Amino acid sequence: MIIKLAKLTKRSVLSGVLFFLLIGMALSDQKEIEKISKIVFEIFYINLQIHAVLVESDSWYWYKVNMDNAVEDGYLTEEFRELYSADTLKTRLAREAVEDLYEIKAHFQALDFPEELHHLKDIQTKIINEYILLHQKILNEGSENTDQDYKALEGLFKEVREENDKILEKYFLERLPDTDYDIINEEINLIQDEQDRNEYLKAVTLIKDKKYKQSLDILERLRKKYRNTPFEYCVKYRLSDVLMMISYNSSDDYSTEGVKSSQQMEEEALELLQDILNSNIYLPMLSRVFLRWRTLEQLKHYGMSNFSEIPNEMYNRKRWQIIQLIEDHWHKNLDDKWALKQIFIILNLPNISHSTRSGGNTNMDYYFGLYGGE
Repeated sequence: MIIKLAKLTKRSVLSGVLFFLLIGMALSDQKEIEKISKIVFEIFYINLQIHAVLVESDSWYWYKVNMDNAVEDGYLTEEFRELYSADTLKTRLAREAVEDLYEIKAHFQALDFPEELHHLKDIQTKIINEYILLHQKILNEGSENTDQDYKALEGLFKEVREENDKILEKYFLERLPDTDYDIINEEINLIQDEQDRNEYLKAVTLIKDKKYKQSLDILERLRKKYRNTPFEYCVKYRLSDVLMMISYNSSDDYSTEGVKSSQQMEEEALELLQDILNSNIYLPMLSRVFLRWRTLEQLKHYGMSNFSEIPNEMYNRKRWQIIQLIEDHWHKNLDDKWALKQIFIILNLPNISHSTRSGGNTNMDYYFGLYGGE
């Protein structure tokens, strides 16, 4: 009996040791993925801020086009164009770009890179240095950069893509959801009442069918019932879509008599989106809310022409706040594949930039894509 007990005790101890070893390995893996992900996400963010600098420094060209057209059409005199020269603006923007790029470089080099990412750090530093040199050339020579000036960057971009692909495959791909994943499942999982779930799904279908008034009625009822809960923010997200669809489209089942103006509805939609982003709560549709918020913020406060101000740096700060919120949730719930997907969706959303294709800046594409499609 004593021998059997001794064997049992030994077996139990070994099982216990194995259990704690597995737990230790899991914790070690979790710490590694947390450390890697923090740096990888921040590299994405820094690249967005670099591109924001490039968009701003390039705005002198669109200023020049606007001035040339105004002189040609007789709105401005040649003397005025000379007084407010585009070359003067180009020099000022180049100087500001160099200052901003040095600041970004200092922030980048202060990051604590794990050894596995040192090569990526070296390539990224070279890219920042090349952009600094390109803008210093404008300052020193007063000339525009040519295609030849960007040749050195092509090879560096290729190296970065290859390094990123390796890292994504090793640490992230298996943690992402299937491509056909429907996030509405995440939204309705925030409530338990089956009837309310069905009502919410019905409201979403009605939006797709352009039956906005019926959808609005359902969403307003749900909003009242779930006030001060996470699900209320899902309803607000859908309400913002309804208001923008009403503002942009016409619908046979919706009477415009006595309804708010398009401008009022756009402002209300923007307020709803801002409220969601200010909640500081992890939500399954934050990636979609950010895109809509940025689109309407640019539309309402800055404009969609190539001569409009594009405050990408400000948008990216908001983007980074949201990413950090989602990242914190994901680190505590590594099995939440959709949370990780949201981070990459937000990080891969390009900055707003000038565009020769649309006749305005690229916010036009986002606006019509969200609210003007059939």
